[in-house]
Amino acid sequence: MNIERITRKEVLLAVRYCVNTLGVSKYRSSIPGLVYITSNKIKAIDRGCYDDDNNKILVYRRKHRSVIDLADTVIHEYTHYLQDMEKYIELAQDFDYQLHPYEIEATENAKKYKWECRRFMISNQNKI
Repeated sequence: MNIERITRKEVLLAVRYCVNTLGVSKYRSSIPGLVYITSNKIKAIDRGCYDDDNNKILVYRRKHRSVIDLADTVIHEYTHYLQDMEKYIELAQDFDYQLHPYEIEATENAKKYKWECRRFMISNQNKI
């Protein structure tokens, strides 16, 4: 899979992997939507983010070098969907970003599952 040729539908496979592997949020009534931004005009700093207000995962393709990077981002942001965002804000008052317990959990999930997610994306790309 060439990162330049990855479509929104293929990124949705990463979200499907997350639903199957990590489950659904007890804080939300629906799985998050996906916004896959391919434009060069977006000047995002991060590779992606979870928009709690709209229950959407935003992924910026131009910030990724490989499919494994993309899987890492989707899993990281999906983990935030699983978390209590009100508690996230509370904890943010006491912890810097790198030491925030929810960021640590999201980073650990991404590290643990990204290769399996990539394999899932590749093996299912013809099924979308």
